[in-house]
Amino acid sequence: MMRRMFSTLVLAGLLAPAAATAQTPHDHGASLNERGKRFMGFDQEATTHHFVLLSDGGRIEVTAKKVTDSSSVRQIRDHLRHIAAVFAKGDFNLPALVHDNKAVPGVDAIKANAAALTFTFEEIEGGGHVRITGGTPPAAAAVHQFLRFQIKDHGTGDPVVVR
Repeated sequence: MMRRMFSTLVLAGLLAPAAATAQTPHDHGASLNERGKRFMGFDQEATTHHFVLLSDGGRIEVTAKKVTDSSSVRQIRDHLRHIAAVFAKGDFNLPALVHDNKAVPGVDAIKANAAALTFTFEEIEGGGHVRITGGTPPAAAAVHQFLRFQIKDHGTGDPVVVR
């Protein structure tokens, strides 16, 4: 009986308010998906993200889970075109919004190496990708830092090593 009462109090947040406010991995994923839908313009559950590290930078790749989902494909392509354009102008506000206004690792280094970076959108089957190319080793390293964070925070399971 005492154990049940203690469990009830903990769950109610009366004995451990910090535990009641801590975000579980499920909560984090759900919040990330909600912000992604709001700021990226497409349903995160209907799409798949991949982040690929390449020797000179990398790729942000998004596809619809169903290639016949023309609405998601259009929304993905619109978003990625926009990302390539605003990143090329040095505007990296969107990643912070999607990731709950956190300082996203790699963004400051990308900004510092902006002159050595290019951002190119390309359509692929079911979606698109933004190719980020660094013309110098520090620029490529900045992209790798940014993409590794994306892999971890989105939980994509993509390799964190350079291909």
